[in-house]
Amino acid sequence: MKAKTWKILLLIVLIAGAILLTTQIVKAVKSDKTDGSTSATDPSNKLLGSLTTTAFAATKKLYANVDVNVRKAPSITGEKVQAVTAGTFIGTTTGTESTADNNTWVEVTLADGTKAYVAKNYTYILP
Repeated sequence: MKAKTWKILLLIVLIAGAILLTTQIVKAVKSDKTDGSTSATDPSNKLLGSLTTTAFAATKKLYANVDVNVRKAPSITGEKVQAVTAGTFIGTTTGTESTADNNTWVEVTLADGTKAYVAKNYTYILP
C-alpha cells in the first residue's frame, strides 16, 4: 500500500478509537448518576473513582540574618546540624514554629531533605 493509504487507514482507526472511548465515558457517567447531574467530578463517578485532595502548605526560602546554628531539635541543646553564616540560604519552611528556651524555632527543610530547626529571630524569609 502507498504511504497515503496507510495514513488514511491510521486516521480512520484513531477516529474510531476516540469515538469508542467517548461512548464508554458517557455510559460510565450516565450509569453513575444519582441526582440527574452529569458532572464528571462527581466523587461517585466510576471513571474517577475515589478522589482525595491534599492541601500543601506554601514553602518559603529561609535565610540567616546573622551567623546561626541549625539544630536537629527546637532547642539550644538540640544537636547542631550545621552552622550558617549571615546572608546564607538555610532551606525552605512552611512556617511551622515551636517555642523552647525562650526562643521561637522555625522548622526548616535543608537542601538534602533533612528537617531541622533554627531560631526565628536570626532568620528572614523570602517567598
